[in-house]
Amino acid sequence: MMDQTKDIPSYEEAKSLILSTVKPIETVYVPIKKAQGNIISQDIVAGENLPPFNNAAMDGYAVKIKNILSATPEKPVLIDTLDDVPAGKLPTTRLRSGTTVKVMTGAPVPEGTDAVVPVELTEPTYGNRIKVVGTVDELANIRFVGEDVQKGEVILTAGTEVTFGNIGLLAALGFIEVPVFRRPRIGILASGDELIPIDKPLSPGKIRNSNTYMLMALAQACNADVVNLGVAKDSISDITNRIKKGDEADIIVCTGGASMGDRDFLKKAFAELNVQIKFTSVRQKPGKPLIFGTMDGKPVFGLPGNPVSTFVSFMEYVVPLIRKMLDYDKTDYHYFPAELQEDIQKKPGSTHFIRGIATLHPDGSYTVKTTGKQSSGLMTSIANANCIIHLDENSGSAAKGSKVRIHLMNLIQP
Repeated sequence: MMDQTKDIPSYEEAKSLILSTVKPIETVYVPIKKAQGNIISQDIVAGENLPPFNNAAMDGYAVKIKNILSATPEKPVLIDTLDDVPAGKLPTTRLRSGTTVKVMTGAPVPEGTDAVVPVELTEPTYGNRIKVVGTVDELANIRFVGEDVQKGEVILTAGTEVTFGNIGLLAALGFIEVPVFRRPRIGILASGDELIPIDKPLSPGKIRNSNTYMLMALAQACNADVVNLGVAKDSISDITNRIKKGDEADIIVCTGGASMGDRDFLKKAFAELNVQIKFTSVRQKPGKPLIFGTMDGKPVFGLPGNPVSTFVSFMEYVVPLIRKMLDYDKTDYHYFPAELQEDIQKKPGSTHFIRGIATLHPDGSYTVKTTGKQSSGLMTSIANANCIIHLDENSGSAAKGSKVRIHLMNLIQP
């Protein structure tokens, strides 16, 4: 009997083919106040030291340590105050033996300082003198020039996501703009006469268009922008017209109409658009009827309409594609071994993607169980999952206690 699956790619073959169609996206410079969530496209090098000068780490008195080594509450050391330096002002004198300068937190310390005595270890006295009633270690309470960052040091490497923390670092070093990869634009199209807007009451035979919102959320979690192409009716012309409106998108993702039924028009619409179709199904479950091709070099996906199939296919193919466009070194991300906590029935011949609940243990190991029933229409199996359990194509059933590979649902960062 002829093998009907010989022309259907495996999961690994399909993924490799998909990833071969793109290269890293171009760099743009964005203002620092709009940079959060973007991915840095090149190493960023400090152009100056941080801090830029030696400064006080707390309110107190700049001293030469040798002058206060013997200070105790019983035998305080009297010392003359030469100056009072608030933050933002420069000292007007060099520190001499037997003298001190009052400094505020962040203020430059005068030349010759080798420690700052906290104000709590001092007492006021007559004139410009203070009593030092305790000592500190040499170099205590001073932030030294370049202690945090040195000029010429790489402060953020390519592939780093811009966060509020490193925005503070960039601002401290005077970066007005940040070189980042342009955010990929993902065109999302749902199709099906049965779909109605989520704010409309249900009528017999209709379902709400949940896939668009799920895919939009997934794309945005991947640091991508969304081009919403709306909902197409089950007609070739409506599908093609809406896809044409996605010219500015870098990737087109369609959901629904990818199977071989009488009302599945996606493949015919792709043909009308001269999409170079690479495959129309994959040896996997769920999501076997998955169309992939390129249109003028742009990746185009036709995902099954069942919510779980749509979700899994986006996670396993579109997310790695976005990661490659953002020039991550590793496209196989968040995969870990885990001990299975229940039996899973499976026949060899296709890769199975099982929605699972993984638990991380103190020793760094994972255990995992399924979310329960695995029908491709059960949206709760997505909502309750934090991972996808991978059962390889050539494997059979997996027994409780065996090791399986899980794919955690964190999308971008390692």
